[in-house]
Amino acid sequence: MADVYGPTLGAEIVRAGVPIDQLTWTNDGRMFGRQNLTSAQNTTLTNVIARHDPTLKAIPYSVTRRQFVNALSNYNPVTGVAPPATPVITQAEALAALNTGAMPTVVNNYINSLPSSQQYDAQIHFAGQADATRGATYMTGWISYMGWTAKQGDDLFRYAATL
Repeated sequence: MADVYGPTLGAEIVRAGVPIDQLTWTNDGRMFGRQNLTSAQNTTLTNVIARHDPTLKAIPYSVTRRQFVNALSNYNPVTGVAPPATPVITQAEALAALNTGAMPTVVNNYINSLPSSQQYDAQIHFAGQADATRGATYMTGWISYMGWTAKQGDDLFRYAATL
């Protein structure tokens, strides 16, 4: 029998705002602890489960800087397809980011959109990252700034992990 719940269910439940600390489940579809949720939380959880795709791979916590930059240079999470889609950054920007630490234009634009009191910290975050962390505040903010859904950000990290 195919799994009913895949490795992304927990993240999907958390993202929907349902408290996960008293829930447990098995991949074959048994879930325990729903009695601890409010009616509204149970409705939200039911909707999450209805949309859940058990075949999705787990979302990597982090990918290397090289993987992240490479993914941006040959993948477009908006269209969800690999080349020949229009990439997020050019190959020249990717090489400059890895060779000299230059910030790709889309990252600079995000940083410049932040309040001036946050710009330096964001510059340090992106310039100094050895690994790109999916849940980092500035990464989440950048994904939102790009107009992507959380799933599109997750898909970018899934793709980057394959590189």
